[in-house]
Amino acid sequence: MKSKSVLLLLIATALLIPLSTLSGRVSLDGSGGWFRIPSAYNLGKGTFTIGTRIMLNYYAFEDSFPTTLVYYDTTWVGPVFTVDTTTRDTVVRTGDALTCITVPFGISYALTDFDEIGITSVFYFDQFLAQPIHIRPDNPGIIENDSLGTFQYFGRANIKSTSIGDISLFYKRTIPVNEKFTLGGVTQLIFPTGPEKSDSLVRRTTPDSVMNDDSEISWSGGLFRTFRQGFGASVSLVGSFKPIPESPFSFSGVLGYTYLGYSKYQTLLIGLGASFKGKYFEPFVEATGTFVLSPDSVASPLRLTPGLRFTSLPGLYLDIAYDFRLTSNDKTNVESYAFCPEWLASVGFGWSYDFIPDRPRLAWIAGKISDIKTMSGISEAMVTFSDTTADEYMFSSIVTDESGEWFVADIPAPRFFEVNVSAEGYSAVNPRPIFVYPGDSLTGIDFTLDKELGKIEGIVYEIKSDASTAPITASVRISGDTTLTIATDENGRFDVTLLPGSYTFEAYVAGYIPSKKDFNLASKQVLVTEFNLLKEKAELVFHNINFEVNKADILPESYPILNQVARLLKENMEVKIEIQGHTDSDGSNAHNQQLSEARANSVRNYLINTQGISPEKLLAIGYGESRLMISPERSRDDKRMNRRVEFHVIEN
Repeated sequence: MKSKSVLLLLIATALLIPLSTLSGRVSLDGSGGWFRIPSAYNLGKGTFTIGTRIMLNYYAFEDSFPTTLVYYDTTWVGPVFTVDTTTRDTVVRTGDALTCITVPFGISYALTDFDEIGITSVFYFDQFLAQPIHIRPDNPGIIENDSLGTFQYFGRANIKSTSIGDISLFYKRTIPVNEKFTLGGVTQLIFPTGPEKSDSLVRRTTPDSVMNDDSEISWSGGLFRTFRQGFGASVSLVGSFKPIPESPFSFSGVLGYTYLGYSKYQTLLIGLGASFKGKYFEPFVEATGTFVLSPDSVASPLRLTPGLRFTSLPGLYLDIAYDFRLTSNDKTNVESYAFCPEWLASVGFGWSYDFIPDRPRLAWIAGKISDIKTMSGISEAMVTFSDTTADEYMFSSIVTDESGEWFVADIPAPRFFEVNVSAEGYSAVNPRPIFVYPGDSLTGIDFTLDKELGKIEGIVYEIKSDASTAPITASVRISGDTTLTIATDENGRFDVTLLPGSYTFEAYVAGYIPSKKDFNLASKQVLVTEFNLLKEKAELVFHNINFEVNKADILPESYPILNQVARLLKENMEVKIEIQGHTDSDGSNAHNQQLSEARANSVRNYLINTQGISPEKLLAIGYGESRLMISPERSRDDKRMNRRVEFHVIEN
């Protein structure tokens, strides 16, 4: 028979994918998301996922329907048991019921941070439950037949159909637009591998089978819905939005189109949804509409789906969802009750694994500094970066070459920051905000400067325990040809106009180690600087100073972090620090102790040999696994947090 359940099959044959990042998310479209609405985000390169979902709906009919469901009546006439092969019951009666269970399952893999593929299939179970009065031997029905007369009727056994359905392949592409909005596209190919619907039934030939309460007929290929789709395809455009990148609220929408080549009709899926990311739970809700474009098909339902996702288990996901149909059903078409039931209960679960550990996703930028009048490049101009999220690039200074050009490579992305420039004898210009995505190569970040009298401006930061920075209100003592003390504003910024000459600036705050810098200020010169203040007895903890596996060899990706530490030590010449090495609990205590000592000494040697830090200012000690930050360790993230290098101020 012609199937009118395209959407149910479309959503049921898709893979359910958790996004641990993007945080255990699952959807029925073959990609990460909620229930029907996919997310435009990607799981991250190297993530493998296997998942499934169990969906159940049940309907007890209150009216009788003419339908194409057929089976043979079995009758008892006098002493003779007969099978009537000419009469077929084609009516679903009041009191009959329909149960549908759908179990989609599949796997997926993220090829890149933007591309994801997967293969899916589905298990179906349909059961039609006939009225109990028709199968109870103590209360049989009475049939009057013109040719056979009046007789007792023991027919209408339950009918069951189970099978694995068709196979689908999908591909998803993610397109970041900016820090708030991401677009995505999902395409799917459907291959007709499920069984076709059967027209032949097993005939019951004995009264015993008629009078048995669990008597049933097996039927291939589905009852009111078909388990076989025919070759087809679908395409969906999705978009995801966050008001700000750190917001726990997120919103997504979908516009999907489906066509099955063997059928005359097509469907559109339109939906909007929202979620709130909590520490352990993520409630979500979505509103969707499925529009069947064939004029002679089933009703087009509108649905509201609330759900709750459990997000506290690393690598695993579990969620529950419940479908409410908001529009009325087609009460003249029994197939509508399989296609768009009044409710649909759902439980999803699965597992994912990241084969590629997180690595910095990098970008680079370049530009030129020119004189506003001559348009010639300004050599030895200073380019600095400000970013309250803080890393080594945001606090390094770049000097332009003889043509005034500059560039910065290997910037962790995505990232938002400001570019500031200054040059001797020139005034500073307004900083330029920059947002970079992984893989960006931004050129043309150009500035033009005009000459001006001497000026020094800067900002004072405090260095926090995780090595991030934040502006701090401070005092700046200036000594030299002019002596005075100034205060920063609430954002830690200061500027002062001075006569040309030599100056010493000292930034200080109670409870912090003062930081000094010397300047030679020329006429019409603007100097831009910054101070980074360490707390007395400060402790800096780094989880991203990485070594070769089970070795003390520092990986090159960690050099910028150590360079940042060296720069802080050079700004605070009186400081003596203890370098602490820590491991996770893998391996023996003796091995971990030896490894932590070797790694602490590797960091000390790097700071001495490549950065020129005085050996007397550095003390290296290994603590092995004796000071775990997280115990017991339950995940790779726990072990990563325990593998760390700490810097402790012990003298100042």
